[in-house]
Amino acid sequence: MDDPHKSRSEREREKAEKKQHQDEVLDEELEDSFPASDPPSQTQPAPKRKKKNNNN
Repeated sequence: MDDPHKSRSEREREKAEKKQHQDEVLDEELEDSFPASDPPSQTQPAPKRKKKNNNN
């Protein structure tokens, strides 16, 4: 929870610093994992066909 004694600008600055830190950590993790051994697939699987019922 935020400290009620801090000014709004102090809370906003801390929030911005926390976001910056999170972004830096994420960037490091992404760099460390590149290139991935299993890159994401660029294609979608074909839709499943409905079975025809020939018992009419």
